[in-house]
Amino acid sequence: MGWRRITTRNNKWQIFRLQVDSPNPLDLVLPVDDHFTDTRARIDQAVFSIGQVEERPIADVCADIVGSNTDSLLIRLRVSNDDTSIPIGDASKHVKAMRNLLLYSACSEIDAKLHYEQPLPNAPDLLSGFEFCHTFSGSFGFEVSNIITKPEQVDDLFDAPIRRKMVERIARGVFLLENSVRREEPNVLIEGYESALNARMCDAMADIGEFQKMPG
Repeated sequence: MGWRRITTRNNKWQIFRLQVDSPNPLDLVLPVDDHFTDTRARIDQAVFSIGQVEERPIADVCADIVGSNTDSLLIRLRVSNDDTSIPIGDASKHVKAMRNLLLYSACSEIDAKLHYEQPLPNAPDLLSGFEFCHTFSGSFGFEVSNIITKPEQVDDLFDAPIRRKMVERIARGVFLLENSVRREEPNVLIEGYESALNARMCDAMADIGEFQKMPG
């Protein structure tokens, strides 16, 4: 709390400043790129320094760094503006497709393959942390969320929990899908299966928003 990014023209580091009751403010200097060799060491030093300044345990600082502590997938079904409802059978199909999107994302995190005939045995266990939330503002919009870490847990900040990796995989896949369509190169998406979408995840995304004729 209270740290503000300072504008700098240097392309190797970024500076965050905390204005305190003294002539000299406190500055934290961090690399701008995750791939610099000293990035992890710098972040370790920054977390330790924040703990000292705020007189808090490092575990508490790490829990705050996690941020909102929840990953969310916001999914909106594409329907005509004139439609006010969808068939109940279609509704259940879309919810199942949302589950399959996460289920096969879990499969890829366990053992990345281009296609799965059936979910891997351990994949359903990874769905236990996800919740089906209230609909958000917008026509037929749904939210699926996952708490990243509990307050008493201190996870490795450099190794994301597997359920977060599942969400990141979906987000990465959506980006690759858009890129593939824009460039008219399906191989962009197909060759990215190890870090993005497998075939069953693509099937699930297609099922979310695939409608029969809407009632008038």
